[in-house]
Amino acid sequence: SMVALMSSPSAVLLSLGTIAPDSALLVHTERDAEAAADVSTLARTTPHVQDCDLTLQQVQVCDYAAIRSAVSDRIRDHQGSSVVDVTGGTSGMTAAALVAAQLHDATIIHLRSRTTDYSFEVGTENIKVVRFRTCERK
Repeated sequence: SMVALMSSPSAVLLSLGTIAPDSALLVHTERDAEAAADVSTLARTTPHVQDCDLTLQQVQVCDYAAIRSAVSDRIRDHQGSSVVDVTGGTSGMTAAALVAAQLHDATIIHLRSRTTDYSFEVGTENIKVVRFRTCERK
């Protein structure tokens, strides 16, 4: 399973196509509702994504508890390995998603690419796995 915070439709589709999850949750704000709907439409005809059960969930941009809960619920409901893509969203949304991912031991990824005129340069895409150092208490 995968959770993605809404960024550009091309970034979300690239991430979904690379990870190729059976199901995914796309968390978006009201401002990004149209772009999220575009992702849902495009996903139906995009290789490696068309078979993904994609769910859209709208959240309030500053409702960090709801964002954390949406991510946590998705990870918990889809036992096994989960991936959380924090490429999109605001800084607060990213922080809420990171907390949920860490609490449930999910893999966290971030898409990096060079851009020109707000578009990805084809061939420069790179998905980075985010790792956190853990501290042991003595």
